[in-house]
Amino acid sequence: MITMMTAYTCEVLAITLLLIMCCVTWGSATIYTVGDSNGWNTGVDYSSWANDKTFVVGDTLVFNYASGLHNVAEVTTSDYESCTTSNVINSDNSGTTRVELSSPGRHHFICGVPGYCSQGMKLAVTAETASSTPSTWNSYSAAGALAPATVLFLISFVSLIIKLVGF
Repeated sequence: MITMMTAYTCEVLAITLLLIMCCVTWGSATIYTVGDSNGWNTGVDYSSWANDKTFVVGDTLVFNYASGLHNVAEVTTSDYESCTTSNVINSDNSGTTRVELSSPGRHHFICGVPGYCSQGMKLAVTAETASSTPSTWNSYSAAGALAPATVLFLISFVSLIIKLVGF
């Protein structure tokens, strides 16, 4: 009776751990706060900020700024390069703008308030499809995936329990 109960417990534990691992790695979309603690403001090098990040379709950019002083406009490449807003795709001036990168390719954002884009308030990011992103664990957010060592530990632990029980 005890052996049967232990075997059942191990089976439930193994299935639970596998489900947790699957669910955690599926939630790998990342939320990026543009400019980190500096937010969406003048005096921030947004090219450098974006340079060490890998953006994937499904990721979200959060722009934090003073409402009434700044805004966020998603624009065409041409408007981005010339700091104009003649072809705005979307815009917001709420003070906290969340933009989900819903399609692969280049996305351009500027502050549409005159003068600020030319002072550096512009950001261009490339969103890659999930299949084209490097398959390294480092490209996932810490909150969105398990580290390889953790996965190996969990697999080893479950295997050891199964061997001890005698499956």
